[in-house]
Amino acid sequence: MASIEPRKGVKGRVSYRVVWYIDGKRENGRDTETCDSHTIAKRFKEPCRARWR
Repeated sequence: MASIEPRKGVKGRVSYRVVWYIDGKRENGRDTETCDSHTIAKRFKEPCRARWR
């Protein structure tokens, strides 16, 4: 499963981090990708979610 975490930078700018578990399993650890906009983060998240359904 993948999720989106909003992150506020030092200058007040918001970025969005997409977080997912490698191979869909917690014991394998997490991987992340940081995006500048929520729209891009949602597009990135969908293939991650679909892969482990």
